[in-house]
Amino acid sequence: MYCMNRDSKWPKRIVPLTDFDGWVASRKTPVYLIVHKSSRDTLETIAAARGSTVQMLSPEFFGAQLPPPGGP
Repeated sequence: MYCMNRDSKWPKRIVPLTDFDGWVASRKTPVYLIVHKSSRDTLETIAAARGSTVQMLSPEFFGAQLPPPGGP
């Protein structure tokens, strides 16, 4: 398990939530998001806005594939 705090340097593959909209808008290929069940509602909102659906990966985790801006 990796725990982030304010003083930690973010790993390249983990995008801070504050940077998410800009990061996902800059993607040229689909992005697959995985969230803990406690963030399912947020993922549902993000996925619906991009015409995607959420799938249960396990009882604890959910995922959704987001198309790049402008479609597949």
